[in-house]
Amino acid sequence: MTKARENSDYTGLAADIAAGDTAARAGRKNLIINGGFDVWQRGTSLTAASSYLADRWANGTSEAQSRQAFTVGQTEVDGNPTYYHRSGGGGSAYYGLDHKIENVGTLSGKEVTLSYWMKGSSAFTNAPYRGQNFGSGGSSGVEAALSTSSITTSWVRYTHTFTFPSISGKTVGASSFSQLNVFRANIANIVVDIANVQLELGSVATDFEHRSYGEILADCQRYFYNPLYNLGGSRGQFTLDYLVSSGNNGWITWIVPFPVSMRANSTFSHSLTPAKFLGSAAPADGADNFSFYIQNQGYAGLVGNGSIANLGGGGQYHGIVGTYYCSPSSTSASHIFIGNGCTFQFSAEL
Repeated sequence: MTKARENSDYTGLAADIAAGDTAARAGRKNLIINGGFDVWQRGTSLTAASSYLADRWANGTSEAQSRQAFTVGQTEVDGNPTYYHRSGGGGSAYYGLDHKIENVGTLSGKEVTLSYWMKGSSAFTNAPYRGQNFGSGGSSGVEAALSTSSITTSWVRYTHTFTFPSISGKTVGASSFSQLNVFRANIANIVVDIANVQLELGSVATDFEHRSYGEILADCQRYFYNPLYNLGGSRGQFTLDYLVSSGNNGWITWIVPFPVSMRANSTFSHSLTPAKFLGSAAPADGADNFSFYIQNQGYAGLVGNGSIANLGGGGQYHGIVGTYYCSPSSTSASHIFIGNGCTFQFSAEL
């Protein structure tokens, strides 16, 4: 039994489980989801401030970020991880990488230890922060600096032990969370790599907790779901279970079931151009001249176009999506196809 488990408060743990803390409910010691940077539903490179890329990790700067692969069998970072996160290299002065832990009460008054592996293209000082956000209508958020670390050009494991303040006397609203700015630095033109981030109860940094890819993906999909993830560049297909009536205009809607219950009602977004109704012949795999279309089986001509929309909003258990159609000349079953490189996603991020 690890010291982190010995120091845990089982009464508090029960409260955490009741409040919906994913890591506690699963009996996991690492309170960070996707600390090994295995899941990247949005893609593997991005340049955008305050945007998510690696699942559950928000970029606090406009600097580029990307997934990088370790060489198989490397010995610099313990446990032989598969991937690491890379930030920076441009001229921005401030770098940041943030992680939010659902339910601010989960870590109220708890001593925890943060550990991670990090290196830079040049030496710099990392100044991580911890914070508490009390949700919609809740008390004002608070944050405080952790101890600083002198980062070198070689992989080194760094640890910080600290205590989250008690939330006693605070007002907690919906969607509260604890927050870690694991990487915060006032630097420029330095590439920063980070791997195997872990947050655990107690004062001891234990070995990084390895989990199956399927477990990590399921935890990530509580907050974000991309139905096209892992298609490997090929088009996706949704089959509709009803007919499009001849000569009518209207909406075609379909339900996208979620693999796990999402944290809250989700929002829908996409990069799809307006839908087109095509004949029975679909574009070849790898064709890049389409993004979204509906194929009407049994009809050979282009019959219309429309817009894609979120009808009724995304729920916690499924999303409802629709597109407008225009006067098909024959009644026929339809299929939805999604083209290469398109996004089609539901979010319930904190």
